[in-house]
Amino acid sequence: MAAAARKLIDFDRLGLADTWWEVLEPKPGGMLPRAHQYNYVQGWDSYGNDPPFDLFGGGIVSTTMDLARFFYALFNGHVFRKAETIKVMESVVKTASPRDPNACYIFGHGLQIQEVGDFTVYGHGGLWGVYAGYAPALDMSVSVIGLRKESLERYRFGAWEVMSEAERL
Repeated sequence: MAAAARKLIDFDRLGLADTWWEVLEPKPGGMLPRAHQYNYVQGWDSYGNDPPFDLFGGGIVSTTMDLARFFYALFNGHVFRKAETIKVMESVVKTASPRDPNACYIFGHGLQIQEVGDFTVYGHGGLWGVYAGYAPALDMSVSVIGLRKESLERYRFGAWEVMSEAERL
C-alpha cells in the first residue's frame, strides 16, 4: 500500500520529503522523533502502539510543511490526472457528526467546507489533532497540529485566523 500510494501520488514530485508511511517505510533521515498523538475524542495517547493504531486508516507521518504543500498541490492540479476530480471532492453534502448528531456540518467528498469571513476554506482534520486547509480565493494553504487532546478546534480556528489576516493584507 505504501509503495503504491507513494508512486501514484508521486511524493517526490510534490516535494513531500518529510512524509512517510509509519512501519511500512523507513523514516527519512534527519527527522525529529514523532510527536505523541492524542486522540482528541477519547483523550488517549497512541504513541508507541505496536502496530500503530491507525496504520491502515491513515498511517502516514508528515510535517505541517508537507501537509500544507500537499493541500496546495491538490487544489492547483498537481495531484490528480483529471482536473475535474477536485470538483467532485468539493461537491457538497450536509451531515451530522457522530460527536454531535444534532449539528449539521458541510462536507465535500473527503473535505470539510467552511466559510471564513468572505472566503471558503476546504480542509480536512485528522483524528490526532491535525488540520490542513486551502483557501482558493487567497491561493493559500495552512496546516496545524495540536499536541494536546483538547486542542483541535482551537488550532483549526487559529488556521482560519491566519488566513483571515492574510486576506486583510
